[in-house]
Amino acid sequence: MRRIERLVGKTIQFWRKNIFGLTGEEFAEKLGVSKGYISKVESGYTGISLSKIEQIAKILKISPLTILSGLPVKESLDAILRIYRNPKYEVTIKELETLVNIRFRDKVIKEEHYLQILKMLRSSNSNLNSYRPKNEIDILLLDIEEEVNQ
Repeated sequence: MRRIERLVGKTIQFWRKNIFGLTGEEFAEKLGVSKGYISKVESGYTGISLSKIEQIAKILKISPLTILSGLPVKESLDAILRIYRNPKYEVTIKELETLVNIRFRDKVIKEEHYLQILKMLRSSNSNLNSYRPKNEIDILLLDIEEEVNQ
């Protein structure tokens, strides 16, 4: 079970620290808990209730499922962060959330593929809150999966 707690904790820490730039103390205050509690959750030392995950998701403006899904492998996450931090792409939180949630088991997805996915998301008039790959996006994802499995 500790593996799940660590996965959820690291995911919360990623969004809190890397995306929203909140300190543990600031985040604890917004959540109405102690900084020590946040530290224990993020380190996987203590479990967390689903209702608390829902509160955290609201504060971070992401889906609770994103928290429960964990993060892609480091190389893919680094590629996503480079895109997100590049002002020329103007990636929204919902777009970022979608990119983070697209993964193929523990395979690395290249930055160029994430850029293709982002472009298709923007051109397909998708509702990113209920994103489901369709048509061209399905084809692109299948192509990427083939490439990463080689």
